[in-house]
Amino acid sequence: MTDSELPASILHYVIRTKQSVLLDDAQSPNQFSADEYFGKRRCRSVFCLPLIKQAELTGLLYLENTLTAHVFTPARIAILNLLASTAALSVENASLEENEALLKEVHHRVKNNLQLISSLLNLQAARIVDPAVAELFADSRNRVRSMALVHENLYRAGSFSRIPMAAHIQNLCSHLSRAYGLHADHVELTIQVSDLQLEMDRAVTCGLIINELVSNALKHAFPEGKRGNLRIELRPLTQMPKETRNVLIVSDDGIGLPSELDFGRIDSLGLQLVHDLTDQLLGTMTVNRDHGTTFTITFDADSRGERDR
Repeated sequence: MTDSELPASILHYVIRTKQSVLLDDAQSPNQFSADEYFGKRRCRSVFCLPLIKQAELTGLLYLENTLTAHVFTPARIAILNLLASTAALSVENASLEENEALLKEVHHRVKNNLQLISSLLNLQAARIVDPAVAELFADSRNRVRSMALVHENLYRAGSFSRIPMAAHIQNLCSHLSRAYGLHADHVELTIQVSDLQLEMDRAVTCGLIINELVSNALKHAFPEGKRGNLRIELRPLTQMPKETRNVLIVSDDGIGLPSELDFGRIDSLGLQLVHDLTDQLLGTMTVNRDHGTTFTITFDADSRGERDR
């Protein structure tokens, strides 16, 4: 803004004091007569009103009439004050909408970038002759895809704080089923998730844990076309007035983990990730090896429990 566009002295005064300015006749001597603007424009009636929302200045309403003095009567000023309150609210809502649109665009771009990385890993895996190395690339692709799904769900839902876990886990498992060629006549996958939502970082962590455990089961629990069942469950464990904890259970009735596997010294990258991700949630993990394998992970429903510790 330049001095020729609006009277800067009036605008600065209203911004500083948060008080309105009324000039019944700007051509008569007044405290703003020295403003360069009034020397170039022969305006008569001038009124400048601050737009205030919860004691915060959100904008200014500037009006002038170049033909007649005393245009802004008390009745008209009362109406303008009422309109200013509505305008202040509209400005605030517009800002919120702009912020939400920006956040939505950020999640959209993050999702696209992660999907691009996933595609590159997939292409690289297809070029690798060594099956073990190709499998590592495929596992990394699935991990990246798991993180991308969170941002995709946020973008579609238009919510930027909490993730509906039922839909998220269903989408994640559908992707894993396609990636590992799961067939209904081979392994039956059951998903039972309560109608709960998690903060974004906790949703990402849970998604990665499920990705690792489900991938591990699909790769190793049912060799040579062995039939079986794979089950995923996420639900509240306790709902005390000051404490809410969730439990995540991933179980299968496959051949089970090797008896010599020591969870104190885990060599498997996937299981090490599960251990580390559980620590990240400040959760606890137990493993039952009877009739297959069952991982049970309990953790606080949100990060407030972590901050209180």
